[in-house]
Amino acid sequence: MKICNYLNLTTPVRDSRGFSLIELVITIVIFGFVAYSFSLIQSHLNANSGKEILLTKSIVLAEKKMEEAIAEGVSVQSTDWNVEGGLEWKRTISVLRQSGSQPTLVEVRVDVRKNEKIIYSLFTHIAD
Repeated sequence: MKICNYLNLTTPVRDSRGFSLIELVITIVIFGFVAYSFSLIQSHLNANSGKEILLTKSIVLAEKKMEEAIAEGVSVQSTDWNVEGGLEWKRTISVLRQSGSQPTLVEVRVDVRKNEKIIYSLFTHIAD
């Protein structure tokens, strides 16, 4: 037994201070996947924010034109496509009921579009 002690046949002890090369590579790969995922999410959010701004502008324009139509009452008239703020809008009037030659109930529809595609539609009924 004494001979083994003199030959120093013990197993080497691993230095536990720091990281091995494989641990660093794995950590870098994981952080790379996380960063790539965040960049995909950010690009998706940026793409959708433009659509939300367009929708908000369309809603505001449609509500404005609807308020103007309501202020005119049942005598409101249809319009052709008009341009305002980079968007096109059109007001369509349908007479639902009339007394003699005067309309007493009309449906007002305001459509907002961009590049021939309807983005937002709003309608209401006005009674006299």
